[in-house]
Amino acid sequence: MIDNKLSILIIDDDEVDRIALKRSIKSSGFNADIISVCNKAEGLEALSQKTFDCIFLDYNLPDSNGLDFLKNHRSELNGAPVIIVTSHGDEKLAVEAMRLGACDYIPKNLVTPEGISQSIRYALRINAAQQNTSKAERALQESERKLETVIAKSPIILFAINKEGQFTMFKGRGVELLNVNPEDIIGKTSLRHIAYFLSI
Repeated sequence: MIDNKLSILIIDDDEVDRIALKRSIKSSGFNADIISVCNKAEGLEALSQKTFDCIFLDYNLPDSNGLDFLKNHRSELNGAPVIIVTSHGDEKLAVEAMRLGACDYIPKNLVTPEGISQSIRYALRINAAQQNTSKAERALQESERKLETVIAKSPIILFAINKEGQFTMFKGRGVELLNVNPEDIIGKTSLRHIAYFLSI
């Protein structure tokens, strides 16, 4: 159950289709604030003024098409999930739309309250999973950056050894203190070098 009010943008040049989409969204049980526009230019204007929870994008627009929109204006979407809507039941188009970042693809003959409800829920679920993954990746990158800073400033040696007992990583400020070239260590068997370092 989605309790929060959703902000939804419809970009479709056909007024009848825009009305049908609006009705299906409202009948699907979502509490939604819906803005509809009829071309790419108006869509970009709406996106510049507000962040949306979900976007229904018609494949055929008078000044663009859905695939070009996804390809050229991804940053303007602000991470909102996009559902491509078209009268063409082309599976190749669906695959290409997904490759370019669309969360779902729905033919206009399947624009019903049930179909729209399923599509919105799926798009929101996929988008949430992607955001969580991106958040985890950013946290990992930040941890790695902090670790690199510690390694660079501390008189330590950070090394890794593979299952053959060879060094695959050898770095840190401690390497400089030992006057050792890391390139001479990488790929070498570890025990002999460790024994040498312990004897210093």
